[in-house]
Amino acid sequence: MIDPKDDHIEALFNPGETVLNLKQDYLANKKHLKIIHLGRWCSKPEQHLQVEGTEFLKYSKKLKNVRLLSLKGVSRIMELPNSIGE
Repeated sequence: MIDPKDDHIEALFNPGETVLNLKQDYLANKKHLKIIHLGRWCSKPEQHLQVEGTEFLKYSKKLKNVRLLSLKGVSRIMELPNSIGE
């Protein structure tokens, strides 16, 4: 388990949770983060994931080093913040 206070992680993976419940400020201090893979690994459409909220994405503007963001199969994300891709 990753310590949520550890700001030196470079990759964040979801190995199999079906409901993601990230705290609003979870990504706030992850300056070194390069990979965020929260989506599913397999390609079966019936295996989707749910998020409890998308507030954690509002900190994406601070994540200047992210090169890969995967939300494949994640439901309840209706839009991404404009800061993604800047």
